Amino acid sequence: MNKKNTIEHLKKINLDTILTILIISCVVISVGSIIYKKVGPKENIRVNGMSMYPTYSPDQKLTMNRLKNKQEPKRYDVVVAKAGGINLIKRVVGLPGDKLTIYPDGSVYLGNEKEVKLTQFQNPGTSTKNVIEVTVPTDCFFLLGDNFAASRDSRDIGAVNIENIVGIVAD
Repeated sequence: MNKKNTIEHLKKINLDTILTILIISCVVISVGSIIYKKVGPKENIRVNGMSMYPTYSPDQKLTMNRLKNKQEPKRYDVVVAKAGGINLIKRVVGLPGDKLTIYPDGSVYLGNEKEVKLTQFQNPGTSTKNVIEVTVPTDCFFLLGDNFAASRDSRDIGAVNIENIVGIVAD
């Protein structure tokens, strides 16, 4: 191989390498962009109070994914919602349009007359709250704390509009 052929060969290798690096970079950036748009930026938050105990302890650090592009939480997701100027960390129990019946013993039913039991909260305590029957409004979610007896949640403040749900807890 002469000197000219060697230089041409090296140029071709360098061009192939550069092209490969560019293609890989474009793929990585595209995938990262899709993931970022889907789950949004992550943010660290801190649990304030006992309303989600024993799932989360007071002062525990959590990671939250901000909601993006009309993303909605699913039933049983733990979300961060703004209510009364503060962030609440609660579990989604009711979705828009759901008819819920919630009993002081911690049982939550979907529909009338105990059709489908959604959950039975552990340690409901001596909740003074009465039986609650509610239809969750459009664009709203019914949120409950896992520490059923010691939680200020949708039983007190009503269903929470999607606009007030900041993100979904990732931990």
